[in-house]
Amino acid sequence: MSRRAVWILFAFAVGLSTYVYFFEGSAVDWEGRGRVFRELEPSHIVEMELVRPRAARDVLAGVDPRPVRLRREGPEGTWWIVEPIRFPAFHPRTQAMAYAVADLALIAQAQGNVVAFKEGPELVLKVRTRFGDEHGIEVGSEHPDPKFQLAYCRVRGEVFVTSPEFRKTIDASLTELRSRALLGIAPPDAVALVVEGDPKVEKTLERDSSSPSWRLRKPLDAAADRDLVETLLRDLNSWAIESFLSDEAREPEALRPYGLDAPRAAVTLRHRGGASITVEIGSDVPGASPPHVHVRHAGEPHVFSAAAELVGRLLDGADGLRARHVFDLGFEDVVEVTASFADWAAATTAEPMTLRKRPVPRRAEAAAPAAKDKPAPMEWEVTAAGGEAFPGDAQIIEAQIVALRKLLIHKFLSEPIESPRGRLVLRTAEGRSSESLLGPRSEAVEDKGYNMYPVHVPGEPGAYLVSTLLPVLIVQGPHAFRKRNISDFEPEQIIELTVFDGADSWSLARVPGEAWMLDVETPLAEGKALSSAAVNQLLHLLRAERFRVVGYLPELRDFARHGLELHAPRRGLELTRFHAGSASFRKLLLGDPVEGSKPAAVRARVDTAGLPPFTVEEDVHRLFGVLVRHLREITGNVGSSPGDSGTAAPKPEE
Repeated sequence: MSRRAVWILFAFAVGLSTYVYFFEGSAVDWEGRGRVFRELEPSHIVEMELVRPRAARDVLAGVDPRPVRLRREGPEGTWWIVEPIRFPAFHPRTQAMAYAVADLALIAQAQGNVVAFKEGPELVLKVRTRFGDEHGIEVGSEHPDPKFQLAYCRVRGEVFVTSPEFRKTIDASLTELRSRALLGIAPPDAVALVVEGDPKVEKTLERDSSSPSWRLRKPLDAAADRDLVETLLRDLNSWAIESFLSDEAREPEALRPYGLDAPRAAVTLRHRGGASITVEIGSDVPGASPPHVHVRHAGEPHVFSAAAELVGRLLDGADGLRARHVFDLGFEDVVEVTASFADWAAATTAEPMTLRKRPVPRRAEAAAPAAKDKPAPMEWEVTAAGGEAFPGDAQIIEAQIVALRKLLIHKFLSEPIESPRGRLVLRTAEGRSSESLLGPRSEAVEDKGYNMYPVHVPGEPGAYLVSTLLPVLIVQGPHAFRKRNISDFEPEQIIELTVFDGADSWSLARVPGEAWMLDVETPLAEGKALSSAAVNQLLHLLRAERFRVVGYLPELRDFARHGLELHAPRRGLELTRFHAGSASFRKLLLGDPVEGSKPAAVRARVDTAGLPPFTVEEDVHRLFGVLVRHLREITGNVGSSPGDSGTAAPKPEE
């Protein structure tokens, strides 16, 4: 090795030794690593005091040098700053300090004189536990080399190094430890909101702690909009202090610069436990962008600035928080609707009908132990006057319930309904009932064509004007809500059927999965063939998921006049044999068209016991006519048919 290399190594060794002597103090002992306070838990700590011995340096850095003492108070152990001022503490930061102390880890011990404490500690954190134990932690200066991210601590005279995160966590200023919540009550815990000030803006909202629904109590007693109130409460809960302006504003002279000697409004939020918080709103902060206002907690000497965006909403009139919808159902499941229906040209009201959700009766073979563990599927049942009951149409009923959940109030009416024409009661699975009275359709010029009706909710002032189709359905009677999916078969199940049209009829059959054929006693015309597609297109309209009644005709009794006599069918088809299962009806009769109906509809009837006549879509009538025309063409029977639409049948299958 050359002489030059030796001198370079010697100089490096001397420099390293000098660095260790001056900056490290001594060799590090890596024994005894682990938690410093092995039995201490964060919940044990009830008081902390942060002291800054190097006050002059902290003042130059803009940090308040006064010691800060924090204490847990109350049954919930809420942290408060008790010195140098009394103020709610910022719980996440304060609790993080408690966790940092409990989890303080000794990474390595340091022996001898350590440079980090040459000028004394920079921070001292004193903690006291609920058992009366006291601990003190001194934090020295940071390591001079930024590559070594370590914090030096001293506990009971022993110096050690720990994670730099410990220093970052406990090195908090008074401002950082102060809570910034102005109205720190969570929306579920709030039971009252009061705004005081000018009579135009004063309002009081309350709710029972067991109910999610809010009511206005001042300036009028009326239902409040749950969504609007809860949104306002969430915004109030997050309304934060932007800056701390004064802690000594006790006298009117000290409050006057902030407009708080005579606040323009005061907002009070009450907790369900009985405690309340009041924030007074003063003048705008000059030149602030975005706008800010001066605020303070009533009776306290602390003045802050906060965003002004919420102030405008708080100072709006009470009507802005009134219910926007007739019913306040939230997410509750509606399981029963009772409706009185009336002749809307008169003031007489008939017996009520009830729509009730019930479990679907299980078949005996389905009542296995595994099935009993699952929630039973639900279906709707309609009970008419006199006790007659039949299945309800889930599509129609649930569509109306969805509309009722958000039945929008278009206008508040000052007077209640003089002569109610109907009554509506909704009951939820939780047992809550909501009632409303229905008035006659509005005849005002601006309401024509919009199905506008006045609605009065008992206990509410005046009435509401709403737009709804429900009265139209109620007038039609219980059958308007009757189940309209009356088919329960698939076309593949049918292997024999008869088509009749006037005095003529045709019997068709097929092997499952094969093409349709005419009965052997019905010869085909020369060169003609039966088109299975013509048959299947009609059956496709009658399948379970497709065939729906347009409307029921319970008042229709003259079956012969409309071609709907079951014992002497004129037009229709009979399903005479099934490959598997059965059907809710076997005979479908098609009568005469309903004059002026839009969309076009045809009177019809099936042989299901207790099912009244009904109307079906014109497509069923049209495709039936196509099939009849095709059958006449291929059999040479060219008799006239009222169902002849002139539409050609599909080509026979090859």
